[in-house]
Amino acid sequence: MEQRLKLVFQDPHLASACKAILFAGALAFVARAHFGVFPIALAALFVLYLYRRSGERGAHMRGALTILFIVSIVVTYMLSELGSRFLFYLSAAGVFYAMLCVREFLFTRRSEWNYALRLAISYFIFLMLLLSEASAHFPLIMLLAFFAFYILWKEFFKNSEAGEQVSPYHVYNTSASVLIALCAAESLWFGKLLPLGIMSAANLSFLVTFAVSGLVMRHIESRLTVRYMLSIITFFIFAVIVIFIFSRWSV
Repeated sequence: MEQRLKLVFQDPHLASACKAILFAGALAFVARAHFGVFPIALAALFVLYLYRRSGERGAHMRGALTILFIVSIVVTYMLSELGSRFLFYLSAAGVFYAMLCVREFLFTRRSEWNYALRLAISYFIFLMLLLSEASAHFPLIMLLAFFAFYILWKEFFKNSEAGEQVSPYHVYNTSASVLIALCAAESLWFGKLLPLGIMSAANLSFLVTFAVSGLVMRHIESRLTVRYMLSIITFFIFAVIVIFIFSRWSV
């Protein structure tokens, strides 16, 4: 049994998968402990240990890790049904697995996976804030969401191939992160105002973030063409129509 465990942890993909399962277990432990301060702190230290055990040769993703952990705890707290929590545990574990693999260069198309990772965490943020009913503090929540998006995408441009291409132009890198964060926060505010369901509003905000971030990345890489812009606009309009058709409108 001991030899089998050693063989498992010698394979980086299997090791990352096991750590992702443990990440989901940490979320379940916090929920089981009724979201106490000490269990949350203990789970945070454990997740940080799992992250640091993946080595130091990869890109630093502490910002994404911090946001993922906080958002995962809050969303778990907001989801009362056991089935919904279980599905979220699997989703959060998948994102954590992708984070470890991107960090350790285990994916061949690392930049694309890093981009998908940021989009997934952004979706978790949308879901968390749309589940929240703290409307009285919504301006403050929006401000915090903006900074979370900014940290998330700023780190992406530092670590990704696109970020390396523009790294001498720090102000350009920063303005791109601000633009994506601002559009993500504004789309969240717009989705909150519309009488859509939570999932439809989250999908709409995700769609805006996907379109804007894609255009920004193409511009940074000097690959932004009219054909690509038209394809993004066409896809965006079609996807918005689909979201509106299948939404449960309520006042």
